Amino acid sequence: MKKIRKKIIAGRLANGVKIIFMIMCSTAISGCSKLAAGLYQIPYRGTLFVQNGWLPIKIYHVLVQQIAGNVDSVALLNNSSLSAVGSVEPRSMRLMAKYPGDDYSYVSDVEAFITADGGKMRDYIFFRDAVPLETGEKIDLAPNSVDLKPYLVRKDWKVEVWFTLRDLPPHTVETQVDFSFLAKK
Repeated sequence: MKKIRKKIIAGRLANGVKIIFMIMCSTAISGCSKLAAGLYQIPYRGTLFVQNGWLPIKIYHVLVQQIAGNVDSVALLNNSSLSAVGSVEPRSMRLMAKYPGDDYSYVSDVEAFITADGGKMRDYIFFRDAVPLETGEKIDLAPNSVDLKPYLVRKDWKVEVWFTLRDLPPHTVETQVDFSFLAKK
């Protein structure tokens, strides 16, 4: 009886080791594919305010304030430089209400643009069409395919978010804006 128990326990242990090994291999493989897709991610964080009193008949352009992040610092951490990068593409953007209970049910569409040279240079970088009514306190935007390197080398770039509303905002909503770019070869 003891021998059978030992065999069962040994079999379970071997299965557990196999499962752990498979998880480790799949993690390593998925990590390698991410590295092959790009050199490194460049994260940024900023703030904007969705103002009370905005009417649903207009498109509102809001400049993202206090953008924290530096492309040169991230490149240096990755033993690289912006000049060594082939292109920089939009990766992800999330708008998130800073305070619980705030939501974006009144937002219809959201678009984000990068600008430079006093607005003479402009490209469409992220979008979200038809934001659901039950969207909650965050909105994830999809990236557009555009090379951002000409903007990032200028140092005077800014990000604007354009809102189209379906209803009046109940009050001013302070929004945290997290976005990232992907440096590619």
